[in-house]
Amino acid sequence: MTKKYLVLVFALLQLIAIQAAKAEECACDRYLTFIPEYSLADSVVAAGAAVLHLEGHQFNVDAEVADALIRRIHDDIRIPAECRGYVKSRVHVGPKFSLSLTGGYGGRAPDFSMNGDYTNGLMGAFNGMLANYNPCQRPPAGTPADAYIACIKANSGAAYQKFTQRLANASSGDLVAQLNGYGITVTPADVVLLKAYNDALNSGSAANLIAWSGGAGKKLSVDQFLNVVQMMGWEMNNTYNFDRADKKRGQNKGVKTVDQVLASLKTDTIFMINGRDDLAGSLGDFEPVCRDAAIMQVQMLRARDMPNSFAVRYNSTGDGHVDVITQDPKDPLKLYTLNWYGRATHSGLDGSQALFQGSGMGIPDYTASYTISDWTGKNVADIPSGMGKFLIEASGGNVNTWDPLARSNNSILAVSLSPDSRGAIQIRALNGTDTNGAMYTGVAADAHWGVGSNYPGQAGLFVGNQFRPMGAYGASANGTAFVGMVQAEQHIMTSKLTLLPGVTGLIDVHGAASGLLTVATSGPDVSNTESNTNGQFNHRIGVEARIDQVALGGRLRLQYVGGGNIMIGQSDVRDESAASLTAIPLGLYVGARATLNVGDVILFGQAKFAVDQLGSRDRVEAGFATRALAVSAYESGRMADGTALIQDGTIRRMGVAVTAAPSKHLRFSLTGEVPIEGDWRAGTNIYASGAVIY
Repeated sequence: MTKKYLVLVFALLQLIAIQAAKAEECACDRYLTFIPEYSLADSVVAAGAAVLHLEGHQFNVDAEVADALIRRIHDDIRIPAECRGYVKSRVHVGPKFSLSLTGGYGGRAPDFSMNGDYTNGLMGAFNGMLANYNPCQRPPAGTPADAYIACIKANSGAAYQKFTQRLANASSGDLVAQLNGYGITVTPADVVLLKAYNDALNSGSAANLIAWSGGAGKKLSVDQFLNVVQMMGWEMNNTYNFDRADKKRGQNKGVKTVDQVLASLKTDTIFMINGRDDLAGSLGDFEPVCRDAAIMQVQMLRARDMPNSFAVRYNSTGDGHVDVITQDPKDPLKLYTLNWYGRATHSGLDGSQALFQGSGMGIPDYTASYTISDWTGKNVADIPSGMGKFLIEASGGNVNTWDPLARSNNSILAVSLSPDSRGAIQIRALNGTDTNGAMYTGVAADAHWGVGSNYPGQAGLFVGNQFRPMGAYGASANGTAFVGMVQAEQHIMTSKLTLLPGVTGLIDVHGAASGLLTVATSGPDVSNTESNTNGQFNHRIGVEARIDQVALGGRLRLQYVGGGNIMIGQSDVRDESAASLTAIPLGLYVGARATLNVGDVILFGQAKFAVDQLGSRDRVEAGFATRALAVSAYESGRMADGTALIQDGTIRRMGVAVTAAPSKHLRFSLTGEVPIEGDWRAGTNIYASGAVIY
């Protein structure tokens, strides 16, 4: 009996505890009114104007707002301490259901197109003329080449000297006639380039090559000089170091200097070697791979007063590749991609669109980001690609974690469901198009944790199919690929520190990581001999200081931020050894935001300025918001004329945004922007979004 009584007493105590908890919750219910119905004004106060645009973070904007609201509830002295936990637990992190559509009209698309035919023809003429100075008879295929190798080794030096002197000293007319006699058709304009290439090739050292580029090279037009740089790229591709590319015998480690590469080009040209399989290939000096070639080309361009010239590393179907981007010295809105000997021209594009590699001279773009290196080989920036930004957004991440001023105007139709009561987990099906024209169909999921705490984080994934239109990629046919993205972000924040009355501050240390798997499944990128699968890893390590200030009885709220990001990577793009790993500073930023409550209207203004090794950018925005309507105007772009247009948001633009939330279940926004430099008609863009939310 005693045991039965004890069980009964225990059950009664449990019931009393449950009822007491319910009574406490009922007593706290009155404070649930401090959680606002969805209001544009409250959202702007909580997280700034970014919540109005949804660019690059549309699937986590509710979590951003919820995080700020929970922090405000935690500090709200009107709510008893024993009720704050209950009230915070009733803040929704995301919707139970949403149907959203975002899309844009106008603006420029990359429509990638690269061609190296002209350069290939020039090199055919150069090598064709050189072949006619060959004193040795090439043996028929399949017969021993020992005698030929001995002959070319003994006699090619004198023959080459005779050839180069003729090319350097003969008149244009004489050379046109001579080449025509060999059956090679050239024009006087072609001969100018053959002579220039001959001078560059025989400059003798890196210092002399730089001197030639900054002297005689300057007398050439930009187009002519680019052709010479492409011709150097053609020959470097011809002397490709397969052992270095395949990481054999430690060849991938260390740096191949410009002196080494230049010497190898001259050696292989003297011996008239056309690739490693040439009969005289055993005499060759095969030094460069793409990353070595790119740095030489960048140094030539920079010496010709084209300072915004950089090497660009990107991922392709089965491996990585490095090529070059450079800015026209007379037209800063025109950029050129040089890939070995191919050239693509980009006008009125910046950031990931300008860096887009398309079909890439047979080395197509499958990258999540572009790593940028300067003329010394030092890595100076890492810029999310159009595909990378789309997949980060689709999987629930925020592209501004990767670049504080990133632009991500994707078009996405998505249906999202949440299996939990607070909406912290989201599962969605979506279809969309990135800023380069690639289309995606797939499923995604993401989860948030620690919202409103000192340890907030999120993780998400996307799995689906990518359709690669031939027109967008400059390819011979359409293609498809499997893509899978996993990304996560974790913050560790200090507790708020009171600095002055009404002023608090904290430090936020955070990290973000993503993994991307791509598999080319159909189209011209699929290889029967090389790998069609590529895995990529990207990350950010950042720190941000935030100071919040409240004045005028809470009507005026200000926030000041300052921070920076780094990544771990190679100290020199040419050196793939583990010893070259180092911390790479990616940039610093500062910002400020102010909101003023004027009755039922919130006036707001905010600005952010970013500085990195490529230059400086900003975005400044101001407007007003009510519960159901917000209107703002903004400007963005490079702050200095010398800033390279390869970071997102560097072309100067201005725009107007209108956002409406007629009910807590409906949201609409419309943004129109126009470039204030270059062709404003071609660059005008309208971006809209709409969502039904429950």
